[in-house]
Amino acid sequence: MIKDYSSLVGMPDNKDKENIEFIIGLFERKFPGYIELCVKQEKDDELENAGGQAFLDPHLIKSHKSGLRKVLAIPPELVNAIVDSYPTMFKDKEHFHWFVRNFPMFRIAEKESF
Repeated sequence: MIKDYSSLVGMPDNKDKENIEFIIGLFERKFPGYIELCVKQEKDDELENAGGQAFLDPHLIKSHKSGLRKVLAIPPELVNAIVDSYPTMFKDKEHFHWFVRNFPMFRIAEKESF
């Protein structure tokens, strides 16, 4: 199994960012407000699960032992649309980090942790 797709296909660039912005724009026009609603719902759930703002980890680390965290909230239909054009975007660690840095509107953690 390949673990490092970025070494095979390279890192996304500005043209890829423009293409993904286009895909997001199409989705937003088809489902106005749905992206924002998904992100807000995840943020609200994390706040409630933490027991309030004072207890919320800004990195949303679920387990310090494993380093698991919830990073993004993206509607599944939009994930599928992005993966259709960029199949490694959410499989490859470097591609995923690039996505998180370039599309912060999906991030539910207040702070980036990688």
